[in-house]
Amino acid sequence: MKRLIILFFFTLSCDNHVNIDFINGYWEIVSVSKNNEFIKEYPFSNAVDFFMIDSLNNGFRKKIKPKINGSFEITLHEIPISIKNNNNSYEIKYFSAGNQYTETINRLDKNRLIIKNSEGIIFSYKRFEKYFNDGK
Repeated sequence: MKRLIILFFFTLSCDNHVNIDFINGYWEIVSVSKNNEFIKEYPFSNAVDFFMIDSLNNGFRKKIKPKINGSFEITLHEIPISIKNNNNSYEIKYFSAGNQYTETINRLDKNRLIIKNSEGIIFSYKRFEKYFNDGK
């Protein structure tokens, strides 16, 4: 009976429902891993990924550089993307310079984003917070 209760709560915690609206905004990379081994950890990153998705799940991903004063240095490089629900597995499709590739969203909530590419490399992000909180 104890195992059944544990299994029940484990199943609830593994709910695969993803609210795609959470992807909109600024994400700071935390780590890159493969096969449960860290390839690289980022205690600090000077670039942030910005996602903007519309109601049709189309949009773009862009690299930006945050500045100490709270503004951003915007790059011209912007990758068009679309997000598709593939049997409760959400995929980000990228369209860049005639190439198309796909990544899978492993986790997405208000504060965390985990994406896996076709080579099995996992990118973990946290919601970016500006450098100084001035109370605004």
